Amino acid sequence: MRAAWALACLLASGTIGAQPLPGDPLEARLRRGVELRRAGQDEAAFAEFEAAHALRAEPRTAAQLALVCQATGRWIRAEVLLREALAAPDDPWVRRNRVALERALAVAERHLATLEVVGGAAEQEAHAQVRLNDEAVGALPLTRPVRVVAGAAVLEVRAEGFDPFVRRFEIAPGERVRERVSLVRRRPVAPETARVPVEPVPSAPPPSLAAPAAPAAPAVVTPRGERVSAAPWGGLALGSFIGAGVALGVGAAALVVREAAAASFNDACEQGATAGDCGPLRDRTAFSEGVAATALPVGLLLSAAGTYFVVQRARQASALRVAVTGRAFVVQCDWRF
Repeated sequence: MRAAWALACLLASGTIGAQPLPGDPLEARLRRGVELRRAGQDEAAFAEFEAAHALRAEPRTAAQLALVCQATGRWIRAEVLLREALAAPDDPWVRRNRVALERALAVAERHLATLEVVGGAAEQEAHAQVRLNDEAVGALPLTRPVRVVAGAAVLEVRAEGFDPFVRRFEIAPGERVRERVSLVRRRPVAPETARVPVEPVPSAPPPSLAAPAAPAAPAVVTPRGERVSAAPWGGLALGSFIGAGVALGVGAAALVVREAAAASFNDACEQGATAGDCGPLRDRTAFSEGVAATALPVGLLLSAAGTYFVVQRARQASALRVAVTGRAFVVQCDWRF
């Protein structure tokens, strides 16, 4: 920072040393910019030097504006302006200050890196817009790589009909990074299902009061079947069989675990294993044996209960009563086991 300030003073002295024309607004702005820089008001000096460069874009104004850009952290623009000034080697002011300008350019380059953004045919055809650190860069395909301040960077690419592409990354000073962008086409939104209008059902006209009542038709007697109210034997049978299956499965698994633990205990303890190794195997064998001894009888009992409930349901379903009303006889049929 101290070297940059010394360089600014050196170039400022060259500016002040020039004989300004009376009433020349360019020289007046350059003089005010130098005074503001000496007072430490870099942002105000930036406004003066930018106005001077807008009045007359020449190597001297570009260099002064570049130096105040460095002081305010505008490294990308500082590099562009310094290259613009050094591109005129025959200018007398640049020739006198070339060494100082080249040093300032080296300082700016140490704060910058290069990013190359490449897109496919779809991105180029859609002219996807590229933004870097929330600043517009251009549309794909870019004509040249982008200069970026080293450090954290956010790359954003957007195109009509595609989902936005956002990438955050770190880039080191002097590094050159190539970023390939592949946009995903946005899915079309399905239109709402058309609603079919429901036509109102016309109401039946009220019966005429003057119409004579039709004679009552003779009642037709139809047989009526009555089923005996069923107890929940089916649900009980199903629950019993499910419980039996679970209990028998647990018992069978416990037997498998018991046999495996017993075999491991016999092999290990007969070969002289320590008591610490045999204890868990002995406990596992005993525990599995107890589970099997409990689960298997429970499973058998539940199987028997399920069979009983199935028989009761069949007995109940076999009873059918058929009654015919308005007749002189009743037919009743009972099936029993």
